[in-house]
Amino acid sequence: MWTLLIGIALAASPWDGLQSDVVVSRTVPAPATEVYARLTDLRQLEAMFPDDCAQDWTYGEVTSGVGAQVTMTYKWSLARRRLAATITNGEEGRWFDLDHHGDKGFVTRFRLEPLTGGTRVEATTYVDAPPWPVRGRYFMRVRPMWAFCYSRLLGNLERVVSGSEPR
Repeated sequence: MWTLLIGIALAASPWDGLQSDVVVSRTVPAPATEVYARLTDLRQLEAMFPDDCAQDWTYGEVTSGVGAQVTMTYKWSLARRRLAATITNGEEGRWFDLDHHGDKGFVTRFRLEPLTGGTRVEATTYVDAPPWPVRGRYFMRVRPMWAFCYSRLLGNLERVVSGSEPR
């Protein structure tokens, strides 16, 4: 019996070798400097972030640009995680990092690429996939929900810079 259990535990899973980072991109019809200003203003970021993905935002003294701080609750399905985050560095109009603190924290990098008539925005959260036996749940449930939240965030960004309201 133990041999079978050890064999199962050591067997390769279908998720081995898969990219575990969450990466979502979208082109929005606004200059990179405007996109950067909107995304690095944490109050505007909250307004664009879907309520069913992040809620209960509490701000630090600085709410915009490098050094801005916030604590929010992320939720994916039944999972909830309250984390403090800081915009730790960046280059105006090009990129910035939202660093989520703690032993279960992570970094999300927003990259902005100026294009004719707009900006390509890419949100990448660097994540190490959890170990077996929850690795499959991460790839099948958590990562897709996380990507869906970012996709909706960037869709709301597009609506805001186009002059309509976020949904």
